[in-house]
Amino acid sequence: MPRDGVAVDPDIASAVARVAYGDPVNVTELCRSLGISRKTFYKYLARYRAEGVEGFFPRSRRPRTSPSRGQRRSRRRDHRCPQNP
Repeated sequence: MPRDGVAVDPDIASAVARVAYGDPVNVTELCRSLGISRKTFYKYLARYRAEGVEGFFPRSRRPRTSPSRGQRRSRRRDHRCPQNP
């Protein structure tokens, strides 16, 4: 699987584009010849249909949110010594 900024193999991209444009193909045989799973093929097909060629490039693996990280609260603390009355 592509990682670290490497795009999908050109053979895979070509096969996905052919299927997206309606070329009748046996996806199981195609995936076997490309050495990928059908799940991976359909993942790239969905991305290609939604995003075009940009769907072939890897996405950030950083989570969009971090539930374990709470919101920062700005609390002002007064660290001065108390005044004697």
